Amino acid sequence: MNGSSSVPFLSADDVNSLVSMSDTIEALRAAFSERRPAPERGVAPFDLGNLLTMPAVAGPSAGVKIITLVPGNPERGLPAIQGLYVLFSAVDGRVRALLDGGCLTALRTPAASGLAADYLAPVTATTIGIIGAGVQGRGHLQAMLVVRPTLSSVVIASRSSESAEALVAVARAEGLQARVGSIQEASRCEIVCACTSAQQPILPDSLSEWTFLSAIGAYLPDQAEMSPSLVASADVWVDAEAAARVEAGDLIQAVDAGTWAWNDLRGDLVDLVTSAAPLSSDRPRIFKSVGLSIEDLTLADLAATRAGIEP
Repeated sequence: MNGSSSVPFLSADDVNSLVSMSDTIEALRAAFSERRPAPERGVAPFDLGNLLTMPAVAGPSAGVKIITLVPGNPERGLPAIQGLYVLFSAVDGRVRALLDGGCLTALRTPAASGLAADYLAPVTATTIGIIGAGVQGRGHLQAMLVVRPTLSSVVIASRSSESAEALVAVARAEGLQARVGSIQEASRCEIVCACTSAQQPILPDSLSEWTFLSAIGAYLPDQAEMSPSLVASADVWVDAEAAARVEAGDLIQAVDAGTWAWNDLRGDLVDLVTSAAPLSSDRPRIFKSVGLSIEDLTLADLAATRAGIEP
């Protein structure tokens, strides 16, 4: 931890040393069980990407994540997501801490997928396909191993052969059988994680009935990783319905195509955590995530508290 004496700064290394993926999954489980609200995200586009602002308040804490998302940055040797989190006290309004914003996204997005997988993925799953081998691909592999330690093999699909081989090495270091494959091969696994910046559908139009798919790309209405046909073929869950109706391009486009309707939505993370909706067993299960501000606040508050920074 470093920074000025009045406002501590928690770097990515600080946050990762204070909070594990397992910690994050359990913190999100508690947050959704309390039905904490998640205000809408603000999006301001610029030439190469978007500026995003994500405010939230819960109990004695408040905060806002301010990040830029530039999909082409990895090709320039820069992170796709860069930013800052400002954590406030909701008791007296002071700034409690500043945190690296990119690392919060890198942790909480796969943790949310892991939380959903804990309820929706096959209990004895042994195979996982990762589509997109960047920061989120690595994080999703880590999260799925937390909730499904039965996993033994992984297929990595990526536009970048270098990134794919790097993630294969990470998986092998975890004791998994790992190889580079196609999107179609990755999609035949029991657990599939789509972690791409795709603008148009890249996934097959159908999946096996036992498949769990977490799709985290397409956070704007004109983007999609999944086709309307794929959406219509599965039971769909989201992180929060209000956010999905505004931001989940895959689902919005399925509605526009007339193949799926919001009434077909099975539920959200609150429903999963509180067992408010039944599960079916004869269709693929999709978790569509757009990312919620309450997830960032939950993680930032946990890291700050463990660093001794009180509300």
